[in-house]
Amino acid sequence: MNRSLVGYLNGSLAPVNELAIPISDYGFTMGVTITEQLRTWSCRDELPLLRWHIDRIQSGLETIGLSIADQEIRKPIDTVVAENEIVLKQGSNLGIGVCVTPGTSPRFPDAHPQRWTVLVYPYVIEMEKDKHWANPGVLLQSVATTEIAATSVPKSIKSRSRLHYFLADAQAREKQPNARPLLFDSEGSVAESSTGSVGIVRDGEIIFPPASMVLDSVSLRFAVAKLGLEFVRRKFRLADCMASDAMLWINAVTGPLKVASVDGQQFEQNEIVDDVRDRWWNNMLQTSPSSVSDSNKPT
Repeated sequence: MNRSLVGYLNGSLAPVNELAIPISDYGFTMGVTITEQLRTWSCRDELPLLRWHIDRIQSGLETIGLSIADQEIRKPIDTVVAENEIVLKQGSNLGIGVCVTPGTSPRFPDAHPQRWTVLVYPYVIEMEKDKHWANPGVLLQSVATTEIAATSVPKSIKSRSRLHYFLADAQAREKQPNARPLLFDSEGSVAESSTGSVGIVRDGEIIFPPASMVLDSVSLRFAVAKLGLEFVRRKFRLADCMASDAMLWINAVTGPLKVASVDGQQFEQNEIVDDVRDRWWNNMLQTSPSSVSDSNKPT
């Protein structure tokens, strides 16, 4: 199905397998790419988390010195969703990747100059994937690779410069197939996973790491604004994970997921985690057309 999907690059639409950023682009030469991953959740009009994603893109662009109007990013996203609407009509979801770079590097004086690059590409998320992600839950393994400090890369930026996540993923899979990494800061406090925010549940309280330590999570901002999620932020360590009642993993593509285990230690079903997941899915079912039904809701 991917061959028929259509993406966007700098004002032009093309099949996804024909999209290409030139080697003269800063996104290739230095990995300077502000990025987002969205999901349609089968909505054909307003994407549920779009405004939070746009806000985070703009925060990243401001940090690297780019000034691009919201519409220069939002319109290509809307166009790509519309061009690939057949996927939604068939009952699947679209994942949408967005990449924005500072354009052409001066190291390539003969290249066609580009002030910035905007790339939007779709991919299919089969609804069965949600059930696969939800059961048995996320397997976490602690890894040696540490989170990059906010003094090096501000936590307002979500970028494609992710070598440390690549290494962490490999370390986690070496310990346990299909596991995802649990990263720590240089002092041993839990930071996040490679593709999601991680929190613990203890004595009826949900705890996530301090905002200064981790990526500004769109999914958590959405959960607070739309679901009324309440949590506190404070540091915790691996020992706190092991002593917790449960753990919660969340990103904007999968939504909230239970953590099944950390370093092999299993967690029981937890009503607080279940409640967060139910509220998320109930919200999406209310805002999505009939192609999303209770039968698609992971259990």
